[in-house]
Amino acid sequence: MGGKRPSQMHKRATGKAAVYSRVSTKTNAKRGGVQRQSDASLHACRQQSLKVALSVAEVVSGSLPLDKRGVFQKLLHDCKEKNIKKLFVESTRAVARDANVTEALFQLSKKLGVSIIPSDVPDLFVHNPNPAQKFLRRVIAAATELEKNLAVQRLQAGLQLKLTLMKKAIANNEKFIGKKPVAMTQYGKAKINGRLSILQKIKKSGKLTSDMRLKIKRECNKYEKGKFGLRTLAETLSKALKKKARLGPETARRMVAEIKIV
Repeated sequence: MGGKRPSQMHKRATGKAAVYSRVSTKTNAKRGGVQRQSDASLHACRQQSLKVALSVAEVVSGSLPLDKRGVFQKLLHDCKEKNIKKLFVESTRAVARDANVTEALFQLSKKLGVSIIPSDVPDLFVHNPNPAQKFLRRVIAAATELEKNLAVQRLQAGLQLKLTLMKKAIANNEKFIGKKPVAMTQYGKAKINGRLSILQKIKKSGKLTSDMRLKIKRECNKYEKGKFGLRTLAETLSKALKKKARLGPETARRMVAEIKIV
């Protein structure tokens, strides 16, 4: 047939390797960030005929200081203990988004004899770099940190603008900013981030009737007067909201303050 023999198509693994993947939020994990990083690292392992003996993924900010990166440090120590010499990552971003932390983890890997290998720049963390390699490692780490800092700056500027508009709308008793409803915390302050509360969701859907609001206020008043505790309040509010599952005590406590402004 002229095709390749199996021995030519699949090289037998000749050594061990580890794989590390990191995303900063659970949302990124759900969107496939971990799987994408893992696939890139596994492909790099196969190219070097290595078998993955250890695989670790975590949801943690890459901007955290070294003492908060215990999982990665433990992984390096585990690699040394299991005699795994190569640790594959998708890119520098997976290691850290802070240049100092990136350098500290590199120095630890060097001390333990474990090579960190980004699939996009395999020689970036070589343990005995020439001057050009050392320069490139530090430049890329600094560029990764700069990219992160600029993104954070843009986000903070956007949130500040949104907060200013939200406060103005609340002061003017406006219910919408453009087509978006004005969101407030249970304490009546502008809410610019996070999910809507249960009460806000019901109100937004148009299902918060005057009768339902009255029942909630009545039960919250009873709680504030000490007639029953949070567990009973959670149960009565669940009935008033027609929820199938009972609300948690903490949710019920927040609703006591929130019902006064919703």
